[in-house]
Amino acid sequence: QGTAQCVRVRCETLHLIDWRRRDNDPRQNTRHFPPRFALHFLRSFFLPAPPRTRPPRAIVYVQRSKAEDRRVRDERSLIARIHNLVRGESPGRRRLTSPLIVFADNPSPPMHETVSIFRQARVVVGMHGAGLANAVFTPAGGHLVEFALPQPATNCYAHLAMAMDFCYSQVAVHDGGAHGR
Repeated sequence: QGTAQCVRVRCETLHLIDWRRRDNDPRQNTRHFPPRFALHFLRSFFLPAPPRTRPPRAIVYVQRSKAEDRRVRDERSLIARIHNLVRGESPGRRRLTSPLIVFADNPSPPMHETVSIFRQARVVVGMHGAGLANAVFTPAGGHLVEFALPQPATNCYAHLAMAMDFCYSQVAVHDGGAHGR
């Protein structure tokens, strides 16, 4: 531990996207956002098959179990509450017909499995973090619910949702900063 390892990766084809902003682009602080065409290219590259006849219906909760920051307090209770909503066990709530999939990052699943999980999603829920980027594999029309940070520079998932034709909901996190607890 503590020793960096060098890894070589060989690929047959390397796709490079140039997303430099034009000089006349009036948007502020958006240099780090990938353009819509690049996100759609990424989705189509990993999801080349024609759309399924049955629409996606899963609720995917993105867990940050390896992270030491930006963790959901009492995450087990939150997952249980979502599970109860899905099963119709919450008082006064009708049963949802969606399976709940917890996308755990410890260990991170292989890429093909990750794509398969998010491809089934109708709703993706999670704390701001790298795992939410997998929502790019969720079909258009999905929903992205982010436990979001207050800093303006952390609105990349709002951008992702807009670019990929998702409905976006933000649950404000007031506890800690971009790398706080």
